[in-house]
Amino acid sequence: MSHDLVLQYKCRSCAIYTLVAMIVSTLLLADDLPIRINMTASMPRGAYLLRGTHPIHAGDFVMVCLDDDSLAQFALQRGYLSVGYCANSTQHLLKQVAAKNGDLVKLKTNAVIVNGISLPHSTTLNMDSLNRSLPAIRRGIYILNAHQLWLYGTESAKSWDSRYFGIINTARVVQTVKPLLVWSRRSNT
Repeated sequence: MSHDLVLQYKCRSCAIYTLVAMIVSTLLLADDLPIRINMTASMPRGAYLLRGTHPIHAGDFVMVCLDDDSLAQFALQRGYLSVGYCANSTQHLLKQVAAKNGDLVKLKTNAVIVNGISLPHSTTLNMDSLNRSLPAIRRGIYILNAHQLWLYGTESAKSWDSRYFGIINTARVVQTVKPLLVWSRRSNT
């Protein structure tokens, strides 16, 4: 490759990296943009477009505040959530809606089954990654009503989701979000 071509390639690469860095910096620093960044391991990392609270469908991504203040404080003490803007002073959870109105969820120890389909890597664990016991909700069958959601962390088998805190009321949804620029690193850990 000639010296001029190498120089052109390096300049284009620098320009692309600079542009990406500017976009990411803008996203991270601008609170008024309808975009939120997720860097947690339980959902695809990256940028999500805020979409309001329009009708929620199975498969949608949502930001929610926990219903139960004592559960929120537990999550804060354990480091599952950080301090944030929910009424109970925790950050929002970002999860995927696995089930909603009329859906049948069967919670077993080794799987979460929604309408007969097992969610990948949905075994309910007894201990978290620091060997602390996890809360357990009753195993069995749940039929969700019009105001209930079953949430699922798609990226990690260790996601803190409805397997541990149960059904969430739709009133707790702060935003539905759409992945804008995300990368998936599905993990069994």
